[in-house]
Amino acid sequence: MPAHRQVEQLLRLWVCKESLLKAMGLGIAECLKLVSFRLPIEDQAQIAVSQIEPAIQLHLEEADNCHRHLWTSPHSWRIHRLPVDQDYFAVVATHSNQLTVSAVDFQWPDEFS
Repeated sequence: MPAHRQVEQLLRLWVCKESLLKAMGLGIAECLKLVSFRLPIEDQAQIAVSQIEPAIQLHLEEADNCHRHLWTSPHSWRIHRLPVDQDYFAVVATHSNQLTVSAVDFQWPDEFS
């Protein structure tokens, strides 16, 4: 894989992991290595979670949310790619496969630009 593609894949992997962990209410400092995605991460609308390590349960229990034991299955999560400019990569993680995304082209008033 060319170097520029490696950098792109690293950033895509980071964005996917961070999105999933934030949706779980967890931080990247302690849990980044506990979630996995298959590489390369391409431009499909949904990105599959490859694996969630069982050890993540300890962090979920510390957060004291009773239904989080259901969250350790990679099949219960969906990573949805957001419609952004081709030079960017944005995703949102949901605990459901149903998601509606609306893109809004926001323009700052001239006095703020």
